[in-house]
Amino acid sequence: MKDRLHQLCRFEQLNLLSPVYRHRRFQIVFIRNVLMYFKRSVAEETLAKILQQLSDGAYLFLGESEDPLGLKLGLHPIARSVYQVAKR
Repeated sequence: MKDRLHQLCRFEQLNLLSPVYRHRRFQIVFIRNVLMYFKRSVAEETLAKILQQLSDGAYLFLGESEDPLGLKLGLHPIARSVYQVAKR
């Protein structure tokens, strides 16, 4: 199963501080324990850009000490530090 699952996935790196993200829509993003190191304004901007790249119903995994920064971004909590993007 491991090899089959790996074949179904696309792994990409991206500079979170880039002004624009030029990627296709993602179904799942892991950004664990990153935003807490940014100034709040930069973290908010970064999270907003990430959410623009997520498909409807996609999942966002944050670190356990992070939250969506209190922003109303159309995220529904699924579990601790796991959120799902609302239908747009």
